[in-house]
Amino acid sequence: MPCADYWDIDEILAEEQDVVIKTFHDVAGGGFLYPCTGAAKPRDLKEGAKVVVPYWLAQKLVRRNAVELDLPVIFDEATQETLQTDPAVCRLGEKSRYYFEVGLKLAYLTKNFKLQEILVNAYMPTGPRFAKQCPANS
Repeated sequence: MPCADYWDIDEILAEEQDVVIKTFHDVAGGGFLYPCTGAAKPRDLKEGAKVVVPYWLAQKLVRRNAVELDLPVIFDEATQETLQTDPAVCRLGEKSRYYFEVGLKLAYLTKNFKLQEILVNAYMPTGPRFAKQCPANS
C-alpha cells in the first residue's frame, strides 16, 4: 500500500477509527487498553482478550503478529453487498467520514482482497462525482 503523507490531517483522522483486536499472547503492561469500568484494571493484557484500539495502533500490532484484527461492523457483509449492487444508495458518510480510506487500509492489512475489490469498484464510479461536489474544488 502506498505511503501516506505524514502531515495530511485527513490521514491522521482516518487512522483514529476504532477497531477490535484479539491478542495472541499476554501483553506485559497492556492492561491500560482495557476499557475503564471504575474498578482497578489489571496490569497485563491477557491472551485472547478483545479490546478496542485506534487503527494506527492495531496496524503496528498486526504487523508484529501480536494480535488478530476484527473488521469493524461498518464493513459487514450487508454493506459490502449494497456497495456491489448500487454504491450511490449506500450512506457511507453516516458510517465514517473516511470510509474508503480506512476500508482499503484494513483490507490491505488483513489481506481481504474481496473487500479491497468491492471498495475500489464502488469508489471509482462515485469518487469523481463526489469530488466535483466538494466546496474545496469549486
